Amino acid sequence: MTIPITINLPESLAASVERYELLILISLYQMGQLRKSEGLAEAVKWGIKTPLSP
Repeated sequence: MTIPITINLPESLAASVERYELLILISLYQMGQLRKSEGLAEAVKWGIKTPLSP
């Protein structure tokens, strides 16, 4: 369990931190999507799954 820590930062710095956190979350999401598509491609290659239609 994590306990959120509140720190009073200047508004511009806080916005920069939030943008950085969002960038990290987006990057993690994209890596997950890539991993999922690679898994699907491998399943199609092995004949376990049929290709998705365009």
